[in-house]
Parts: sequence; structure tokens; C-alpha cells
Amino acid sequence: MKMDGTTEPHRSSPGMEVHPDYLAPGTVVSGFRLLRHVDSGGYGSVWLVESVERPGGRYALKFSLHSPESNPRGDARAARELRLLLQVSHANVVRVVAHGRWKDPEVGLHYVVLEWVEGATLLEWARHTNPSVREVVRLCQKVVLALQAAHDAGVLHRDVKPGNVLVRDADGEPFLADFGAGEAGGTGTFTRAGARPFTPPYCSPQVLASQLEGAAPYRFRPVDDWYSVGVMLYVLLTEVLPFPEGLLDAAFAQQVARQRPVPPHRINARVPPVLSRVVLRLLSKTPRRRYQDGHRLCEALERGMMQAGAWDAPLYVPRPARAPEMATTLPPTPGDGIVAEDEAVRAAHALKGVEGHEEQRREAARNQRDLLLSAQTLEGWTWWKRVAAAGVLGFLAAGVWAMWHRAEVTPRPSPGGLVVPRTGAPLVLPQDLSWPLLPTHQAPVAVSPLLSMPFSSPDAPQKDSHVKNLPTSPPAEPASPPGKVIPRPKSVNKGALCAVAGFIVSCTGVPVRPEPQACPQKAIEAMEAIRIRARDGMNVRLNSNYPPTNGTDSVPFRIGPIVSWVASDRYKQLPRGTRLFGHIWGGGGDRFYIRYTEAQLINGPRFPICAVAEDGTEGGFGLVKDSGSTPDTFKHTNIGIATFVEAFTE
Repeated sequence: MKMDGTTEPHRSSPGMEVHPDYLAPGTVVSGFRLLRHVDSGGYGSVWLVESVERPGGRYALKFSLHSPESNPRGDARAARELRLLLQVSHANVVRVVAHGRWKDPEVGLHYVVLEWVEGATLLEWARHTNPSVREVVRLCQKVVLALQAAHDAGVLHRDVKPGNVLVRDADGEPFLADFGAGEAGGTGTFTRAGARPFTPPYCSPQVLASQLEGAAPYRFRPVDDWYSVGVMLYVLLTEVLPFPEGLLDAAFAQQVARQRPVPPHRINARVPPVLSRVVLRLLSKTPRRRYQDGHRLCEALERGMMQAGAWDAPLYVPRPARAPEMATTLPPTPGDGIVAEDEAVRAAHALKGVEGHEEQRREAARNQRDLLLSAQTLEGWTWWKRVAAAGVLGFLAAGVWAMWHRAEVTPRPSPGGLVVPRTGAPLVLPQDLSWPLLPTHQAPVAVSPLLSMPFSSPDAPQKDSHVKNLPTSPPAEPASPPGKVIPRPKSVNKGALCAVAGFIVSCTGVPVRPEPQACPQKAIEAMEAIRIRARDGMNVRLNSNYPPTNGTDSVPFRIGPIVSWVASDRYKQLPRGTRLFGHIWGGGGDRFYIRYTEAQLINGPRFPICAVAEDGTEGGFGLVKDSGSTPDTFKHTNIGIATFVEAFTE
């Protein structure tokens, strides 16, 4: 039966009639009066309480939701959290005031009363106050020393993240909280496959690997906590995780284990590079390369603040002041009647503007992270592969120089007595370099989608394509007196060298308009799976780093990777907010071009597609350059159409 029309009672707990979430305010629990329900989760329910004996003193009372009879494992977790909190003593760790079982002293629900922290979580605090970089570092140093105190007491937290750090409004003091996933160091392997007492995006590669099917149990270590601190700092500095979520467990674990995170200062330019280096060391794939304790980490942060950098500037870009002409509503007129003077309405409008600016800032950070992750070389390159690649490039560069030199200055006699330049043998390019290169030949070819691979220059040849030198007839040679040297025009030599090794030397005269390409089979299958046909189109916000324009204002576009947003709900399978990943190409005329090769649903996986951008003007695909465009920067309104194709034929 239900009590008070709220919820089922805990029948397994003697004397327990109502779920802790639905207790009536004013209920007294072991000398503490319930004032307001704060939050609840899978393991606990938290109330704001006051002491009956000393009214006015505020505390947090946390109920366990599992009794020893209904869920022994959940009850054991609550008991373990209590022991760990009692074991750790530090000014920046929440303090235990009282504890016990309610209502039965033997089989009732565990509860613990903690000091109340009136404030916000770490990330909420940063977004609301926009502190200076120095303030952020100082606050994090206190959290680091609190975690070190836990380690010194033999306690591992195992779930360090911004949501488990509270910042008090009154004085900005931080507190490390929620030891529910913790353990006394070395006492258990709670991270074995199938158990998830932690938050995966904040876990080290070793912990993530232990969660895969068939993995051996892994014993959590202090360096795994320090990795989580690195992720927490990364999120605090950039407002995004080092790696995007939405992948399957195995794929996400592989990405974390193999790919380098983008340095924070490349996402948020306000982050000093020296601070980026500290964070990246915490995120090292190899445990021994991370900071081994909090004291060394704090010393590194202290040394960093002694170096040059904008340490006292706000961490995030402030919200720009709204100009009067940008007001969202028209001024009232006499016919509108009485204007509402509701404080809540005004506060809601102000909050909406702030949240809108913050969301645009975070979306720009996500786009920057994803683009730079795509452009980076995969972490799988070991040092000897890098050395070998450098040697190959050096060898090719030397060969190019030798060919160039011999082609221009080394004569050889012809059968007719004329002296003509020596033509070198064709240079065969290696096919095992790991970066993808785009095709340079004219015939349509099937190319691999850019899934999990870096973008490259539009002028470079495709790695998996067979680049062939097209046969050309030698130019007619004018008559000349015997013995006279007739050098071949330099432009011909340069053109040949460009065709052979265009990815090493920068050559002039290379077309910037994209070559025709067939749509990869995987992309065709993916589009068929979501029932998208060729020539289907949808509205997009072309450059997601800029807000949508009104059709007349222009935003800049530069050659290279780009992320666009789907701006309509025409197709349910590609809803508003879906991201399209592509590449901007220049053009010799009045247009530039965007080819999209991947799409990503909101919080979903990325999959290959084939689509191009157009603006509906006559003349086919492509975007007409607005006035003010330069050879490397194009202007266009930030609205367009993404049209799906079976082949790239712009």
C-alpha cells in the first residue's frame, strides 16, 4: 500500500514507513529536524536539517536508500563511506557531525550528518563568478591538498570531479565531498568489470580498461585519483571534457588510451600554456609520468604562477554588454496596457541571456576540441615510428632537392648534339604513412571516411590512393647551335616536383578547387540506414563558432576543418543540433566549397556521410563569396543548405 499517496514504504526496514525523499519537513531524526529536501540519487537522499538543541545551525543529513536486508551491498557502501569520512581529517573535507541508523539501530537505514556547505559545485561556481586564473589555481591547490590528506590517511576517493567539490558562497572555500565510491587504499578491487562506482569520463585509461569484457580486476591507485584531478582541471579551464562522450565503452576506452588530449590553452586562449602543461602531465597515459602526490602538484602550480601569463584575467570570455538596439523585445506603446513589473520575470530574462551566452561559449569550446582532436596524429605512434617517419621525410626532401638541382644545372648531351637537362627517375612515394591525404588525380576514387583520423591539407595526395604521373609529351625544343645548353623552363621542373612530392614542398599553381570523389560505400550505407537520399537537403548554421545571421551579415570562413549545425527539424533522424564535420576548400572564382564527411547526433556517435554546402544561388554547389573576402578568408552569411550527394562533383 502507499503512504500519503507518495511512494511505497521500505517494508524490509522495521519502523520505516516512508521513503526518505518523502518525509515531511519538521520530522525529527535523532535530534535533527528536517527542513528541506535537497537532492537524491541511486544511493542516498540528502536533507537540509537543523539541530533541535541548537536551532539555527544548518547541517546536511544523508540517508542511505538501502537497508542491510533489502540491499546488503548498498548498505555496505554507506557504511564504508562513513568509515572513510571519519578516517580523513582536513579543513577542506566535509566534517562528520553525527551518524547512526534510522529508525532501527540494527537494520535501519544508515544516515550521516555533515557540515552544511552553502554554495555551488566547482564548475557552477566558476561559471557564475568567472574568477581569474590565479583564483582558480589557488582554490584547486586546496582541493589537491585535501585529496592528499585522504591519501595520507589511506583513503582513495575514486570519484574526483567538479560535482564532488563544493565551494562555499560566504568565503569561496572549497570542500571535497562524497566519498561514497571511495575505499581504504588497497582493500578491494571495486573497479572490476561490471562495477561502476565512478564516473567514466574522469577515469584513467587503466581504470577504463578494467571495465571491458574479460578484463582482469584492477586495484585502484593514488595516481588514478590524480588523473581524475587532471580531468577536473581540464573541464574547469575549458568547460569541456578532454574527449567527447557518446561512444560505446570499448571505443571510448580506446580513445582515452591512444589519443592525446588537446592542450587546454588551445581551446581557451586565456589559459597560460604552463598551466596547460601541468594538466597534460596529470593526463599522461603512463601512470609513472603523472604527479605522484599532491605536494608536487601544488609546487608545480606555484612555479607556473611565477612565469609569464595572464593569471589575473578572468578565466572565461565575459558576456558582452547588450546594446540598446539589440533588445529582444520592442518598447511598450500606449495600446499595450500596463507593463508587468515582475521581479521574477526580469530575473528569468536576465538568466536566460546569461545561460545563452554560456551555452554558445561551451559549444564553441566543444567544436574547437573536436576539430583539434581530428587534426592530431593518433597517440599510437611510438617514438621509433616518429623517428622513422622523420627519416623518410628527410630522405624524400633530400631527393627532391637533388632532383631540382640536377634538373636545372646538370646538362646531358642529346643524340643530336644538343645539351638538355637530365630527367630524373620518377620518385615512388611511401604508402605506409599514417596520416590521410586527399587525392590529386582527376578520376573519381573511393576514399576512406575521416572517422577517427586527422584532417589534412586540401592540396595533399591521398594516402590510400595510387598517385600516377600522367604521361606528357615533351615540349618542342627550338633549334640551337651545337653545344649550347637549353635549360628546361623552371616552371616545368617545379610542376613535376609538385606532382611527385607535393606534400613536402609548397608549390604555386596548385588548384584549390576540390577534385571529384565518389562517396565511400560506408557513407552510402549509413545514409541509407537513416533513410537519407541524394539531393535531400536541410538548413544549417554553417560556422558553429558564430551565431546565426539575419541573411545580410557575414562571418569569416577559412580553408580547413569546419563544424556546422543542423538548424531545422526537417528530418527526425537528423534533428536540430546534429553536428556536421567537414572541410572548407577555396575556389578560383567567386565561390568556396564545403564537403561534409561525418555527422554526429546530439550525445550520439559519429558516422560517415557525403554532403555539400550550397546557398541556393544559381550556378550549382558552393557558397558565393561576399564582399571583403580574401584569398584565404571568405565571407558569407552564417546560414546555408547541406545537400546530401552520392559523389562529390562540385
